[in-house]
Amino acid sequence: MRIILILLFVFIPNITFAQIEELIENSYYTDSISTFYDSKNRESSDIHFLNRKFLKHYSIGFLPDSVGVIIIYTRFDKGFTMKYFRIKQLDIRCYSPESIKIDNISVNQNAIFNLEANGFYVHHSRFMNNVQIAKSKIKNLEINVSTFNNRFFYSGNTFRFLIVDRNKFVNNSFFFDAVLGNAFFLVNNDFNSDLRIANCQLPETFYFRSNRFKSDVYKIDLTKNKLDSIRHSNLNSYEKCKIFLDPLNASNVIVDSKSFIIGEDSTYSYEDMLTVYEKVLRTCRDLGMDESVEEFDTQYQIFKIRHKYGIFDDSIVWFQDYWWGYGYKRSNILQNIIYAFIASLVIFFIGYKKVFRAYSPNSDHDPETVIKECADSALERFKVVFFYTAMVFFSWKVEHARVDYRRYPWIALMIYTIYVIGLIHLAYLAAFVLAK
Repeated sequence: MRIILILLFVFIPNITFAQIEELIENSYYTDSISTFYDSKNRESSDIHFLNRKFLKHYSIGFLPDSVGVIIIYTRFDKGFTMKYFRIKQLDIRCYSPESIKIDNISVNQNAIFNLEANGFYVHHSRFMNNVQIAKSKIKNLEINVSTFNNRFFYSGNTFRFLIVDRNKFVNNSFFFDAVLGNAFFLVNNDFNSDLRIANCQLPETFYFRSNRFKSDVYKIDLTKNKLDSIRHSNLNSYEKCKIFLDPLNASNVIVDSKSFIIGEDSTYSYEDMLTVYEKVLRTCRDLGMDESVEEFDTQYQIFKIRHKYGIFDDSIVWFQDYWWGYGYKRSNILQNIIYAFIASLVIFFIGYKKVFRAYSPNSDHDPETVIKECADSALERFKVVFFYTAMVFFSWKVEHARVDYRRYPWIALMIYTIYVIGLIHLAYLAAFVLAK
């Protein structure tokens, strides 16, 4: 039907708009907006809907360039579609339990949207001046393959899913005071100027991929946003936004560990994910974000451990956390040395007779004589066992020739185990001292 209307204009130049309206009214496009604007002054009249209600799906198409569309307090029960035209201005403030769709339109002046709808979809469109989406409640918002030549404002809105994909933003773009819902997809866009996302309620998942910016060093600061919405909805005061980055864009974003965790995307290779972590860490270090460096680096180390150690990854992760907090709690080493030494002392104190007979590090002392002296005095026993434990635990080597493997194999194994544990502690202690 649209093709027929175009042909009527092209090949029958004397046809009037009234005649075309009659054709429209007698066709399946009886809901066309053409019936609502003044046929006497077509080139200057705007289209106004005020407090209207449409029970069927409503479509608008093929309007003159000079027309503005203003739809205020109007309800579309079965949805609303605008496509295939170029107009002066656009102001839509309406409600629909279905979807509102804009496809292949061009707006020369400002475009304003204040909507409550199940979905709002903008495809293959061009906006020459400011675009504002404000105080809207939209479950699903999708903006694809469109161009914004001036400022794009998105403020005070609530939605569940937002997809901004394959668009071009020529001038500044702003997302302020918005509730970014469950998921926010910002992918495959061209930003030739500033993009600001601030004072927004962050989503559970944020996909930030394959975007192109005015320069390679340009960065978007996402640290000035909030988590109240998802923490309240999930009843978890520690909930954070999981952000998925790619190797290309990871250096173009500033995130902090208070609000974000890095999402591990299975579609990327292990090496790609290493690049993502390294770029995020480099940005945090350059900006002096020490707390974020620690938490993101910890997540980075856990990612590498789980890739490298397979079924043993949980044990290694636990050990690294307990032992020295992935290198950020080095004072734990001193605490662990004391605990390990005391545990070894207790073991040797209880089984001192077999221990002394299994291994005597000093050839000047007869084991039986030492055992007898320890049996006569608890204080003497403690002193001897203390120094014996220190000689084994803090020794760089064991005199293997003095270990009685044949008579006391299990005791010998225990002594070697304590010796190895002490050696590991000494190595970490040396690292701790050198780091200081």
